[in-house]
Amino acid sequence: MEKLTYGFVKEQIENKGYQLLSSNYEGYYHKLDIVCDKGHKFRTSWNILRTGSGCPICYRVNQSKSMLKDFDYIKNFIENEGFVLSSKEDDYKGNYSKLKVKCPNNHQINITWAEFKKGVRCSICSGLKKKTIEEVKKYVKKFNYKCLSKEYKNWESDLLFECPKGHKYITKWSTFQQGSRCPECNKIKKSINNSGPNCIFWKGGIANEPYCREWIPEFKQIIKDRDGNKCLNPTCENGNNLAVHHIDYNKKHCKKENLITLCRSCNSKANKDRKWHESWYKAILFKRYSYKYGV
Repeated sequence: MEKLTYGFVKEQIENKGYQLLSSNYEGYYHKLDIVCDKGHKFRTSWNILRTGSGCPICYRVNQSKSMLKDFDYIKNFIENEGFVLSSKEDDYKGNYSKLKVKCPNNHQINITWAEFKKGVRCSICSGLKKKTIEEVKKYVKKFNYKCLSKEYKNWESDLLFECPKGHKYITKWSTFQQGSRCPECNKIKKSINNSGPNCIFWKGGIANEPYCREWIPEFKQIIKDRDGNKCLNPTCENGNNLAVHHIDYNKKHCKKENLITLCRSCNSKANKDRKWHESWYKAILFKRYSYKYGV
């Protein structure tokens, strides 16, 4: 298909009563800046515009007008709920125009008819009123935290906090309110809970013991060569990045019957259910090399 020219597209857009602001046209799906006959600026592609779609702002306004309710109906509906409608009929431009309403507790609120008929009511009474930065600071102080930001925009905006340990970090008000706290303190706590005697793999500090003196790359390669340079776990799904594993988990026990070639993944999995893995790998070496193990 021959590419349309900028002049042709411009002419077609102006025939609709619109004005083309973009200075170039690069194809059907290229976004163009346009002003409609009502002065609304919007962006769309020629591919969409040519099908009959026009100004999205005008569309929403016209759709809202087509759904206009009788103002007396709206007034009666609101007042039957115990609210008072302060806006006049001329203030009602459509379902999404703001109306001034007073709740039964005399709070002045601005709400659309679309919101009210869906069940939205007074934000002050419901506790959903937008917080101030002072309210945020007062709340976090209960947890010995500080809010260092000077402005609160909304519950999804970033705020600067300081924890009781002096760590400064940025997070959202919604995240803090849900119970999430200082990430640095959480990392320290997690490290403590997963190290030393607190770790499920703790074996009295043997992980820090040195290996046997034979434990050099050349010796490990001998074991790998013996095992065909592959992971000997028959259920292995990876097989890459080989390591030599101590079957009884004793780093100083470097006899060939205690060593087996595993991939890094299988070697890591062997840290769980150690007694089972020890029996499993001894059985594999017994079947493969007839090594003898004591009962």
